[in-house]
Amino acid sequence: MNISKIAVNNSVTVYILMVIIILFGAFSYNAIPKESAPSITIPNIFVSTLYFGVSPKDMENLVTQEIEKEVKGIKDVKKVTSISQESFSMVNIEFNPDVKIDEALQKVRDKVAIAKTKMPTDIEEPTVTEINLSEQPMLYVNLSGNLGLAALKDYADKLSDEIEVIPGILSAEVKGGLEREVKINVDANRLKYYNLTFNDIINKIGLENQSIPGGSVDLRNQNYLVRVPGQYEDPELISDIVVKSESEKPIYVRDVAQVIYGYKERTTLSRQNGSEAVTIVIKKRSGENIIRIAEDVKDLVKKKESQFPAGLKINFTGDQSKNIKNTVHELENGIITGFILVCLILLAAMGLKNALLVATSIPFSFLISFVVLGIMGVTMNIVVLFGLILVLGIIVDDAIVVTENIYRLQETEGYNPHDAAIEGPREVQFPVTIATFTIISSFAPLLFFPGIVGEFMKYLPITLIVCLFSSLFVALVINPVLSAKFINFKKDRAKHESKAKWYNFITRFHLWFDRLFIRIVNNYEKVLRKAVRHKVFTIGGTFALLIIVFVIYGNFNNGIQFFPEVEPQQAYIYVNMPIGTNLDKSNEVTTVIEQKLPPFEDLEYFLTNVGSEIGSGFGGDVSNKSTISLSFFDKTDRKQSSFKTMDEIRDAIENITTADVRIMKQSGGPPTGPPVNIEISGDDFEQLGRLSDEVKRMIVDIPGMKDLKDDYDEARPEIKIIIDREKAALYSLNTTAIATTVRTAINGTVASKYRLSDKEYDITVRLDSNQREDVSSIENIYIPGKDGAKVPLTSVANIEFSGGLGAINRKDLKRVVTVSANAEGRLGNDVLTDVKEKLKDLKLPAGYNIIYTGEQENQQESQAFLGNAFLVSLLLVFFFLVIEFNSVTSPMIIMITVVLSLLGVLLGLLVTQTPFGIIMTGIGVIALAGIVVRNAIILLDFQVELEKRGLSREESVIQSGMIRLRPVFLTAAATILGLVPLTTGVDFDWRTLSWVIGGQNTAFWRPMGVAIIFGLSVATFLTLVVVPTIFLAVNDFLDRFKKKKTSVAESEILIQGE
Repeated sequence: MNISKIAVNNSVTVYILMVIIILFGAFSYNAIPKESAPSITIPNIFVSTLYFGVSPKDMENLVTQEIEKEVKGIKDVKKVTSISQESFSMVNIEFNPDVKIDEALQKVRDKVAIAKTKMPTDIEEPTVTEINLSEQPMLYVNLSGNLGLAALKDYADKLSDEIEVIPGILSAEVKGGLEREVKINVDANRLKYYNLTFNDIINKIGLENQSIPGGSVDLRNQNYLVRVPGQYEDPELISDIVVKSESEKPIYVRDVAQVIYGYKERTTLSRQNGSEAVTIVIKKRSGENIIRIAEDVKDLVKKKESQFPAGLKINFTGDQSKNIKNTVHELENGIITGFILVCLILLAAMGLKNALLVATSIPFSFLISFVVLGIMGVTMNIVVLFGLILVLGIIVDDAIVVTENIYRLQETEGYNPHDAAIEGPREVQFPVTIATFTIISSFAPLLFFPGIVGEFMKYLPITLIVCLFSSLFVALVINPVLSAKFINFKKDRAKHESKAKWYNFITRFHLWFDRLFIRIVNNYEKVLRKAVRHKVFTIGGTFALLIIVFVIYGNFNNGIQFFPEVEPQQAYIYVNMPIGTNLDKSNEVTTVIEQKLPPFEDLEYFLTNVGSEIGSGFGGDVSNKSTISLSFFDKTDRKQSSFKTMDEIRDAIENITTADVRIMKQSGGPPTGPPVNIEISGDDFEQLGRLSDEVKRMIVDIPGMKDLKDDYDEARPEIKIIIDREKAALYSLNTTAIATTVRTAINGTVASKYRLSDKEYDITVRLDSNQREDVSSIENIYIPGKDGAKVPLTSVANIEFSGGLGAINRKDLKRVVTVSANAEGRLGNDVLTDVKEKLKDLKLPAGYNIIYTGEQENQQESQAFLGNAFLVSLLLVFFFLVIEFNSVTSPMIIMITVVLSLLGVLLGLLVTQTPFGIIMTGIGVIALAGIVVRNAIILLDFQVELEKRGLSREESVIQSGMIRLRPVFLTAAATILGLVPLTTGVDFDWRTLSWVIGGQNTAFWRPMGVAIIFGLSVATFLTLVVVPTIFLAVNDFLDRFKKKKTSVAESEILIQGE
């Protein structure tokens, strides 16, 4: 079927279709959510369980292991990790990224219910929650001023509630500030004197602070509402509550406690550039448009400004939408520049009109792709945008071949425009379709890329495949219609003299290029004829050169890396104090670090959160952990690399020994583990701690290793309340009742709420602050027993001082301690190689093992997949070549160019001193498998046609090369030029009309660009010179073999005849 004939004969329909494509495409592009990196859902389900008064070891045995055994067998579970702490167990079940989280959640709940039957009966009910660890803050809203932290907190809470209503917002969490609280500070001695318990006070406050409706009554002609108002409007009135009466003498709350309307003890502190502030940490839902959400938040704040007092200052930090706008702008710029470069080469080779007709295939292909990608739910991110840049020069290939053939039929064979627009596409329809499918088949295996890296990179093959199908449609439907209308060789040649000067200039430029290209074709003919005459030298020299390059690369390569290192826009300083460190001490150390930051000129600002860990996935408010978020100026405004600034900051804070201080950059690719991640497993956790210390001592001096740490929680000081269960049973008490009373005394229990206008604050009952720090006061606590009896704590428990394990970590049912480190100034693979060399002689006790995970684990998985994907790509490409040529010989010859294209890839990596990227260079090599065979198809397919017309095999090969040199050159040049801006980092900013040197994303995509540019350049030469030579050599050999076989057969027949 000739689809082009249908299109040309129904041109009005095609014109209407073009208008529809423009409208829907533009709408889809604006509607597609914009984000920096692809949204990757890392499905994690957490099972948390409380069991008061139980040590980490007992939590591990009684709770954690029971849950692990059950959930491990669930389908699609990737790994199970856990942490067992005092009174608390947390089990993290990580599923494969493609799992349906709702189904997984239900399966986990079912398994936990089974595990619960094997746990102690007095344990708290386990809670099962879903958390996506890939969710990172997208914007910080900072409130500061002279209003006081309490007022700032109130305004932040109100603003947070309104922000969370914005569509796409996942959470808006308030950090820092002061929160109001009604404190009921109980005196333990008075409790003992009046023979009261905490429960007596808690229950009485809860019962008295009530407003209860009593119904309604009709009196005369009115209906009255009956209400018993009991809620306190003044916190001081709580002091007058009667807790109990003895001998008709009331005992008031004020007799045993002090009522203070004050502030809660702070769990977090927040500062901006060292000044106290309250911060709203905003996270978005997966797949939502960050730019739109950030603008909505800023619009909301702007509308609320008139309602805020004069002293309140609000500013925004950590704005990811700004980074995304810069990234999208840079990549869109690359597309525009690539488009112009492609148009220039088309203009030179094909003339103005033909170049414009071919160039229309780019916007139309993109617009169709935007519609399809929007329907598929794909977001506009760096991977998709790079896919558009990569495919920029490829999607014109079909249009080049089709348009060039239409033009050739008018120029050399005298076809009229209408017939040429039908016959031209028909002649090349099959090879163009097959050539497109070969490129698609090379990318198709990448759709099945496993793991987190696959979830990140899958958008590249999706984008490329959608664009290539779109370009095939445009080349066979839209381009023929436009060619029939606008390409008229005879009229164009007759009229070009009368055109304006600028048009004459372009025409003369095109004619000059034509004359130049004629000389190139003549020189190419000489080279090709010489190569054909010296087949052995040509073929042998090519393979010898390949071997030499492999040897040189093996000795002088620049190393191997998993993902390219990209200059970060943001970084984090994590400050981990020993477990048990209070907030004040953490704040003291964090303040010392803050004071060292102002001298660094490339820092735009820094945001401090004491008591919480931000930007590292799942976390919470923990007094011993703090985070300082660093934001650098835009790359063009920095005085030096942000890598260098990070190293200088690291050097400035390395003398802080009271805390584990690490500085980590913002991830520029998919979330993977650190370059060095050593997991030590075994039975004795204390032995694991000693082994981790030994490992750290052995590798600490390795060059390029930074932020060396382990996750072994050393003994933390504890006050243990050892319950005598037998004695407790005599008083009808249990562990939960005793632990709950102790927790009330120390942490406090919310008895009720104090409501003021539209706000409500906790009324919290606890021991007075002085007595909370006095063990003797804790000993005087009474526990409510049977029949109202008051049992002293010392009657059922002993109080001991000790140091126990802070936490026990497990992974896949084994106890594990992990030693990890980052790499700076060296490739992570090189650092890891040195680590393995250092640890190869480490003698481990029986039953203890070391494995290397983290980035190394992801790298091995990706490396194995890409190797298999390359083989599958070759098989698919070979299959389509067999369909095209209906033989095995020509496809085998063409496939040799794929192997030989590695010559260009390795040369490119050597020349540019680029490391071989497992992901980026690997995908570039796979992409080449489809791209390089396209030109060979165009060449050898036309050779078959010429041989059918009566030319000899050798002459048909030479003539095919000469005739197809222009489309082969154009398709290769278009692909290469489309990649040049992003690969080199040299671009032109079309908004500011200024040059850009070293783009933000160049480092990330450069390895792939280098592989394709150099690989395709060498492969194009091989296609034009070496492939024809191999083709003739192989066919000559086959002819001689067949001739010899025929001669032998004839001789046997003659002998039999005699």
